[in-house]
Amino acid sequence: MTTALVVCTNGTEDIEYLSCVDILNRGGVHVTTCAVNTAEERLVNLANGNVVLTNTTIEDLDGDFDIIVVPGGPKTDSLNGSDKFIDLLKQQKANNKKIAAICAAPYVVLYKNGILQKHDNMTCYPGCDNEGIFKSCEIAITDNQQIITANGPFNAIKFALTILREFVSEDAYKEVAKAVLAI
Repeated sequence: MTTALVVCTNGTEDIEYLSCVDILNRGGVHVTTCAVNTAEERLVNLANGNVVLTNTTIEDLDGDFDIIVVPGGPKTDSLNGSDKFIDLLKQQKANNKKIAAICAAPYVVLYKNGILQKHDNMTCYPGCDNEGIFKSCEIAITDNQQIITANGPFNAIKFALTILREFVSEDAYKEVAKAVLAI
């Protein structure tokens, strides 16, 4: 069974986080949710009023994951305050495992920490890319098929479905896409 880690912090974009957790669960992925916040608590206040209880915190996280998903939102930069989380992402990339990031996260977390490079095919939320290197598109996949990026909340379900299609299986993608009326 494919395993995924979906992280959040206080201020994570609600739709991006909740859509990824839901769609991946529907696709048969074993999802672990993880709080990466300064309080090191499992209870997280998302950006638009939803409160979620994660399975674990970054400090208590144990295990290896096929996919790490990083939602964005107004507090995305706070993820950079966790050395353990950044090291986990760098190890994921070094081990040729999959990473997916949406909204501000591709630039603020992945690019700023050297996980994405200037030559990579990538997108992010408009205005986050102050270097002008990201594409203006909904979803982008790196040439080596290791990292998926998306531009923001409106495309959260499409982003999660793309994770299923590209990182899990075409069958899982079709089953879930049909169930949520995406196809």
